[in-house]
Amino acid sequence: SGASQGGRFGAPRPPAIPLAPAPPAAPPPGLRLAEIDELDLRIEKLVAGGDGLGRLDGVPIFVPRTAPGDRVRVRLVERRPDYGRGEVVELLAPGAGRREPPCPHFADCGGCDLQHLEVGAQLRAKALAAAETLARIARIELPRPDVIAGDPWRYRIRTQLHTRRSGGGWEVGYYARGSRRLVPIRECRVLVPELEEAALGLASRLGDEAPERIDLAVGDEGSVAAAPPAAGLEGGELHRTVAGFPLAYDARCFFQGHVGLLETLVERAVGSAEGELAFDLYGGVGLFALPLARRYRRVVTVEADRVAGR
Repeated sequence: SGASQGGRFGAPRPPAIPLAPAPPAAPPPGLRLAEIDELDLRIEKLVAGGDGLGRLDGVPIFVPRTAPGDRVRVRLVERRPDYGRGEVVELLAPGAGRREPPCPHFADCGGCDLQHLEVGAQLRAKALAAAETLARIARIELPRPDVIAGDPWRYRIRTQLHTRRSGGGWEVGYYARGSRRLVPIRECRVLVPELEEAALGLASRLGDEAPERIDLAVGDEGSVAAAPPAAGLEGGELHRTVAGFPLAYDARCFFQGHVGLLETLVERAVGSAEGELAFDLYGGVGLFALPLARRYRRVVTVEADRVAGR
């Protein structure tokens, strides 16, 4: 019949063996960051946006203004469960490709991210970041990309400046990285000369009132336009011909920034493609849509900026 305390077939059950208490669960690695103010890191690579990537027990830590191979002492400025952000306290050993930034404003200005790298190292980092982004987000594996580079100086044909009242006058410059602190500039080596001259002359020509933000752009003939009009610079349309197509645009519009690569960019993006229907997403002022229209029966351009799409 089997006793209530018996095991199978009525055999007595062995005495219960008390279980050892389970060890406490290990804290997620990211929690270690809460206990750390500074640490030494080796930078593995640069990621999209230009930050260097190092790791602490597998937890990624992103550090701006670093180079692949750098050994750096880092102060943590942001701690999250699955990542952290830091700033360089001391460069312990430089990685290959690091250089002294040519621009005197680089340490403070947020306009450029990679001037501390030789040009070749910049290009390799950008190509790697683009390929990894496509692989991670779009699941697209691409062969090693062709790297087509233009002049690293005096190439930008548009810029966005900010103003600040200073004493009885004005200061004009760029925001510091990750903040709204204004960094006044005495030079900007990436702007084409006409644009740099206009930018550096703004502060002395502003009147009693000034907009907080001023967009500047330069057209084919070297004419500079401002949006909003300021300091004697007019607004209105700028004109630029690219790949045989005349374009008209406002200084507020997005336009590809590197004047030396415009023709090559259109040639590589459009090439000899042809067909029935093409989509130009984030189409801007039509840099690609116009040449596509010669090769496709129908081109649909999608652009949120009404000024660019008018």
